[in-house]
Amino acid sequence: MAQGEGASAPTLLDRLLRPGRSSGRDVMLDVVGHHTLSPALLKFGGRVTARPYTNYPAYLGHMAGFDINMVPLLQDRFNACKSAIRFLDAAMVETVTIASRTGDFVNVVEHGKTGLLADGKEAWLPLLRDLVASAGKRRAMGKAARNFAETGMSSSHIAAALDPALVAEFGP
Repeated sequence: MAQGEGASAPTLLDRLLRPGRSSGRDVMLDVVGHHTLSPALLKFGGRVTARPYTNYPAYLGHMAGFDINMVPLLQDRFNACKSAIRFLDAAMVETVTIASRTGDFVNVVEHGKTGLLADGKEAWLPLLRDLVASAGKRRAMGKAARNFAETGMSSSHIAAALDPALVAEFGP
């Protein structure tokens, strides 16, 4: 899970893990990167793990073991400039992504097919519950995301879409 406030991890976990919710029984949160876990997450004990960023191959190895990649970001001017690299990283290891509907995520995530886009804080919980409940849906979206990343985001595909004047100016 990326750092950000698009959705509050403690609030999502509280709601997902609420007694009587069998769909959240096996839910764990693994936070990867340079961070300090908030006290609100510490109450979940062993269900929340923090992994410091080490290197890119190790990061992808962790990502490959996740069921869902979450990228909760504020929908603000700063995040409007964010790339969708975390979606692409997850796609390459066939891990489905739920991201805030901001930045380049809106250009590369096909909602419901290659991942999910959350419109604000209230959208996160239903999307997360749906994916937690369906391993088949997670696998299908992860595979579709990888296919898109390998074909639709390849350098040859992007080059073909460039303005010919730009190619003529700077060469192939």
